[in-house]
Amino acid sequence: MRVLQIDIGNTFIKWRLLVSGIVNSRGRVLAKNPNLFFDRLKDIAEVDVIPISSVASLDFNSLISEKLLEIFGRAPWFCASTDKLIGVTNAYIDSSELGVDRWLAIVAAWAEFRRDVIIVDSGTALTIDVVDQKGSHLGGYIIPGGALMERALLSDTANLSCNYFSAGQESRPGNNTTQAIKNGIALAQVGAVHSILDNFQKDFIDKGMPAVVFCGGGGELLRDLCKLESFWRPDLVFEGLEIATRELL
Repeated sequence: MRVLQIDIGNTFIKWRLLVSGIVNSRGRVLAKNPNLFFDRLKDIAEVDVIPISSVASLDFNSLISEKLLEIFGRAPWFCASTDKLIGVTNAYIDSSELGVDRWLAIVAAWAEFRRDVIIVDSGTALTIDVVDQKGSHLGGYIIPGGALMERALLSDTANLSCNYFSAGQESRPGNNTTQAIKNGIALAQVGAVHSILDNFQKDFIDKGMPAVVFCGGGGELLRDLCKLESFWRPDLVFEGLEIATRELL
């Protein structure tokens, strides 16, 4: 079985090819350049199934679908958030309102740990979701990601400039404006994670601390800054997509 998994996010289109369940190849391109994405797929000879996690617009998804059908002769399957999946219950009253990437990450994290778990996905936005040991999603938080925080600050202030990705961030005070911005953003992100852990401490006190799982493009850096006993799972959305494909398709 050859499965082409695709994750269309706000910033990147990522993909990986599974052959008999083993990752054979992978890649990513900026979402604003879909033609480059299609060009990269020409190296893949054939596929049997094309499951997709997408937070893009309907028009963009239609473009992707038409082109994949043209390239492989197969229509893709767009995964959607559901009320339940493999024992995990969605907290949203309308499950379709929960971003499918968040849902897949939630399902994959709980499937691995089968205990209280907090999923920290650092991308264009920072999302933090909480699931208890019974598989009940307790809800989550959506916070602007680092680049969005920087953009918001710089767009509404004069005489400031900063390249958020140009150098490392720390939680200490900055000794120049650029570093103060970068470190302030880092402090806000780290503070959010620790605050949520503190808020839920009372719920987990009798069972030990929950598993904290980081994913997303900025997840590894944020994990380092948080200095927590935690787990790094860069393929969490893909792993959730694999579960959903097996259970729903």
